[in-house]
Amino acid sequence: MVRKVVILFLGLLCSVSITQSQEMRDGLIRAGLGLRLGNSAVMSGFYAGGGLEYYLDDRISIEGEGNYYLGHLGDSINYNVVNNHSLLAGPNIHFLRSTGFDPYAGVKVGVAFTEMNPLDHEPGSPCYEKLQADPLVAFQLGFNYFTEKYFHMFMEGGYALQKHTTAANPSMNLNELSFKFGLGIHVGWFCKKEAPQSD
Repeated sequence: MVRKVVILFLGLLCSVSITQSQEMRDGLIRAGLGLRLGNSAVMSGFYAGGGLEYYLDDRISIEGEGNYYLGHLGDSINYNVVNNHSLLAGPNIHFLRSTGFDPYAGVKVGVAFTEMNPLDHEPGSPCYEKLQADPLVAFQLGFNYFTEKYFHMFMEGGYALQKHTTAANPSMNLNELSFKFGLGIHVGWFCKKEAPQSD
């Protein structure tokens, strides 16, 4: 199912004719919603995610994002992950200027709100642990594809470093490899027009 969704998204990406904007991205505001798939040593999860980004100039932007844990794919080995939501923020570096194709790399820091139960706990017994806030660092590489004046697509791969620490789990590694894709809108209220070239 996941493979079909990715193939469909790639087909849509390749079939849409891009509109090359002559506006500089300086001052652009971009927002997007998407689906994120993550895989760690404990589980493979999927999330609904959203982000808001502001371009300081053509090369640098600041982005904040949130991810809501929807559940896990397949069978868990030792733990049932009840919650694993996250909030992050950080800078992105953009490699191309004033084009519809916008590849970037970024790093974000934030917090994950995690709660887990062992699979062998007795039914009706108290929760194994309470919701815990874990520090989070994520490295990301992706691109935005601006197809229309107000709409765009995006894809992103990333690797997040997360250490889950409680009395029951003194040092559990929840590092996660992830893939995210979705659709978004953007507005150029604060954008600067590219200066015309003199002959």
